[in-house]
Amino acid sequence: MTEPTTPAPRKRLLCIFIPIATISIVLTFAAFFLPTQAARWVLENKLEDLGLQASGTETIDIDLWNQKVQFGPISVGAQGAKPAQLAHFSLEFSISKLFDRRSLSRNAIIKGVELEVFRDVEGRVSVNGVDLYTLIQPNQTEQEDDSSLSWGVGVRTFILSNSRVRFTRPGGSEIVMDLDRLQLDNFRTWTPEIPGQFELSGRVNEMGIEIEGEATPFSDKIEVQAVSQLTSIDIKKVERFTGPLKLSRADGTMRAELKHKASLAPDGTIQLSNVGQIVVDGLSIELPNGPEVRFDGARIALDTNKIIHPDHSGTVAGSLNIEGAQAQLRLPGGVAFDLANLE
Repeated sequence: MTEPTTPAPRKRLLCIFIPIATISIVLTFAAFFLPTQAARWVLENKLEDLGLQASGTETIDIDLWNQKVQFGPISVGAQGAKPAQLAHFSLEFSISKLFDRRSLSRNAIIKGVELEVFRDVEGRVSVNGVDLYTLIQPNQTEQEDDSSLSWGVGVRTFILSNSRVRFTRPGGSEIVMDLDRLQLDNFRTWTPEIPGQFELSGRVNEMGIEIEGEATPFSDKIEVQAVSQLTSIDIKKVERFTGPLKLSRADGTMRAELKHKASLAPDGTIQLSNVGQIVVDGLSIELPNGPEVRFDGARIALDTNKIIHPDHSGTVAGSLNIEGAQAQLRLPGGVAFDLANLE
């Protein structure tokens, strides 16, 4: 009695199925494993070519199945310089949009960025010891790849939080931006007339700043509308960047609540408007051998409009009203003028 044999058609199916299954497994493994390894290798080699040192590249993870990229903490910097820091980065993207030549980031979250930006006397800018001019090749700035222009770029939600950027110049002047949160929502190049929304909160040289509004940065006519609140403004904090203003005395603080509108027309015409109030608390400014200005509990209401034409000519219009318990200009010799209720 002979043993049953596998029919020839079944053998043929197995011969076809096994290689296909093997190739599919290999390709699946490659698709989900190799992008992460390739990204790490490319980044490490590119940074090495630039003479930069990096740590944390092993945290890079590209998950095509869940359409997500994340890494951090990571640091990058030139040898001997304080490295730039990034605590966390995550990005959720849409693969389906790529078939429409659109790069859409659904959610991008960046936390814990620390940058040191320095501008020298010649205007060259470096970031954490890295000269930006060495990173930008002339042929890259002069030539434009037309094929990239047909691609759309968009972001559903972008959040940058808990970050600090320090700008310094020769002489030690500085601006320190402590960013609690910057959020951008619904900015897309393929819907240029639909405004995106933005929010920012933080401190500049320890002066509080909050801004929220909307903008159309990709429209033929760029428009921005925003509301801002500035707190704890004082001259000494401003002088950290400007340098000494050569004042005999500068005391007191200010806070401001303003509404802004700005637009840039296709012909280059710029329109700016600001409406709101500045509240002055015990401000006293005195010039050497000169006049002294005092504000105590004063409120400055302003409504200004400015137009700048492409030939750099322009017009300025508006109103400025000063109200308060005390607003005084005192000249040398004791002559004083009451500025309260001035229009």
